[in-house]
Amino acid sequence: MRIMTHSSRWPGRPGKVRRAFTLLEVLLSAAIGVLLMAALYVAMQVQLDHAQAGREAVEEGLLIRALLRRMSNDIAPGLAAALPNTPAAGAGAAGGGATGGGAAGGGAAGAGAAGAGAAGAGAGAAGATSTSTAPIFNLQGDSQHLVLWVSRISSDLSQWQTNQAVSSDVRRITYWLAGGSGSPLGLARQEIKQATSDDAQNSMTADIPDEGSLVIADEVQSVAFRYFDGTSWQDSWDGTQADTSGASIGPPQAVEITVSILPPNSGSSTGASPGLKTYRHVVAIPTANGATPAPSSTTQQ
Repeated sequence: MRIMTHSSRWPGRPGKVRRAFTLLEVLLSAAIGVLLMAALYVAMQVQLDHAQAGREAVEEGLLIRALLRRMSNDIAPGLAAALPNTPAAGAGAAGGGATGGGAAGGGAAGAGAAGAGAAGAGAGAAGATSTSTAPIFNLQGDSQHLVLWVSRISSDLSQWQTNQAVSSDVRRITYWLAGGSGSPLGLARQEIKQATSDDAQNSMTADIPDEGSLVIADEVQSVAFRYFDGTSWQDSWDGTQADTSGASIGPPQAVEITVSILPPNSGSSTGASPGLKTYRHVVAIPTANGATPAPSSTTQQ
């Protein structure tokens, strides 16, 4: 029995075997392949873009949290206001001198003792008006600079256990925008030890030779500070100023930090960048006069 096999033949031309694809079929298959490859490329590109956006969001969140946490850790332990000036020990001497003068009775000896007592009282009264002249370390700043005087307990426990002299823990920490608003280099931070620096008493950063070396976050394009006095926000603060009782007003109840940053890998910062983001963070200061401890808050604008 003869088995018939099917073979591809040219349409309309019986008896001739087809050995290749037509040009139309090749072009059609190539076009379909190109469309499939383009669709696959678009899908992969969308997936990669989403992954990159997620990584940038994570990096941005880590950056702003680390930056604001560091600033909060510096602001919170700020030194409190100094105690009001108290009378010197001369007042006690005044009382003793007056008592001695009154107890001496009659005669030249008594008169001499009374005179000595009166002189002692006068000296004591003069001494009572003397006040303490200890230096006051307190928060100072304006809208572009923040100067902190902080104190931290030494972490070297051996000094406490062996009764050794503990090194001074008072430091001056300053934050500002390096380079200015025209060509910002980033947020700068300077920390100076009070005991070993001749520049520690200068309140503001002026004429720093290489402020670029002090930049801790070059993504920061602007920074602004405001200070809460218990009623309203102020653009500047000087904690060394005296209040009505003669004591220094001390640090404010809270400090507001407004930071604008360019997210990582966002390109140049020139011009109005669509990637510029602004964050507002409020730090409460427990050592402020009449301050009520409150949790810090951060908002994005």
